[in-house]
Amino acid sequence: MKVNKTTIILISLVSCTLLGVFTYQPYGLYPKITALVSSFFLFYILFKVILNKTKKEVYLFPFLLMNWLFFQSPFLLREKTEYFMRIIKDEYIDEIATYTCLSIVMVFIGYLFFLNKSLRPISSVKFKFQESELKNLIVVFVIIGTLYRIGENFVPVFISQLSNIIQILFFAPTIVFALYTLFQIRRKAKFQIDIFHFVVIGYLIAEFLLRLSTTLMAQVAILFVGALLAYYHERKKIPISWILIIAVVFIPLYQTRKYFRDSIKDNNINGSELEIGSKILENAFFEKRINEEVQEFQSKQFNKEHNRFENLSFISHIVFLHKSGNKGFLYGETFYWLPLVPIPRIIFPSKPVNDMSSRVATEYGVRGSVSNASINFPMLIEGYINFGFNGMLLMAFMFGLCYKWFVMKFGAGVGDLNLLMIINSIKHFIHAEGNITLVFGALIQIYLFWWVLIKVFNVGGGDHAN
Repeated sequence: MKVNKTTIILISLVSCTLLGVFTYQPYGLYPKITALVSSFFLFYILFKVILNKTKKEVYLFPFLLMNWLFFQSPFLLREKTEYFMRIIKDEYIDEIATYTCLSIVMVFIGYLFFLNKSLRPISSVKFKFQESELKNLIVVFVIIGTLYRIGENFVPVFISQLSNIIQILFFAPTIVFALYTLFQIRRKAKFQIDIFHFVVIGYLIAEFLLRLSTTLMAQVAILFVGALLAYYHERKKIPISWILIIAVVFIPLYQTRKYFRDSIKDNNINGSELEIGSKILENAFFEKRINEEVQEFQSKQFNKEHNRFENLSFISHIVFLHKSGNKGFLYGETFYWLPLVPIPRIIFPSKPVNDMSSRVATEYGVRGSVSNASINFPMLIEGYINFGFNGMLLMAFMFGLCYKWFVMKFGAGVGDLNLLMIINSIKHFIHAEGNITLVFGALIQIYLFWWVLIKVFNVGGGDHAN
């Protein structure tokens, strides 16, 4: 039974109130109020998904959550935000709080109130693979994922360029996990270990360990997203217990992995990526001595108190540069060429380079001039450097609208082919920290890839929307 809108609103208001009671106001009352107001829209979407099992809104929540954490949550912490080399002027805080709050509201409006009935998905929401087809597809994607890994080691430049054009290569393991989840839910026979299950489970474990050994914990999380979405759409309920288990497991893994990553740099640990991943997993849960070393490592880290989930220092620094007259607005210069993204550079060599995380970040002083780090511009901040605060609101509305367009064209993940499209795109529904071209350019590529597969090559046997 669906919960009515009034009840969801009341529950969201109560949640906002409790959030206000148990948090602080380092910048004063007004920024705290904006954070609580914007949190209402976050709670509203969350409870709508949990209580009513809505399909479309589930893809809005991660983007809203990340933007709220980046730009609004610092107003509720005990201490003011600090970050070396970035200038945070208190005189601009109220204005930043206002416009980042309103930006979250504009994303909410653009997504929730538009394109609800006017778009048909690429594939039918009723399309389902047969059990034998699921099994064959799992094998195909295991092979694709294995070849992708081999290619990364032997021809990394070629694989990098190819995966930028055909992004399904990177998501092959996530798709394997999703299809395997569907296969297990739908299969009528009792579970038994045979060569097929042994290979698939072994592949997923190997992929998990490989990702655990890398520098981005987000890659580990992405591996599980497909399975959770598949379960959500198939069983029509949220796997809360599995989400909690994954979250509890992730905490010690994240801490231990960070310690070992620095140990690897110091040549204190050697071996293949699989061996490193296995070592991290083993020591995260079974080595008391390592746990003590991890705690000591964390206490000695430079800038250890910095909040990873904040971009208040980022936008504050950027606003200061503009307000002080050191920077002018760019009026679309950073993304005007977005429609050109799907064209391979081998065909269009003079295609503009997306240098937001390198040159532009250096010019704005958020990246050292000799640094090799990639410091991306969050989409809201990119909206500001192009058009100012008012333009940022318009861009936020467009972000919500564009996300909705892709979600609707991918059938909100309902229907097996649509589910694969959503999984292929899921990283970009979370990537609020990425720039506009990086995120929406990738979504355009994914859309064109699947449109060609379904409309031109008739993948799905013609059982899709016109």
